Amino acid sequence: MNSIYVFVIVLFLVRIHICWQMFFRSLHLVRRPWHSWLNFAITPCFYLYLCDRVSSMGTEQV
Repeated sequence: MNSIYVFVIVLFLVRIHICWQMFFRSLHLVRRPWHSWLNFAITPCFYLYLCDRVSSMGTEQV
C-alpha cells in the first residue's frame, strides 16, 4: 500500500516539476536574473511541503 502511495507521489512531483520548469522557461523571455534563484529556493521547499502534507494525510487515513 505504501509503495503505491510513493509511486503516485513521485509521478505527481515529476509532473509539477515539468510544469514548474515550463513556467520558468516562459519567464526566461523576460530575461530577469531573479527567477533562477527563486526557482532554486522555492522548488525544494515546495517538494518538502508536499511530502509533509501527503505523509500527514497518509497517517490520518491509517
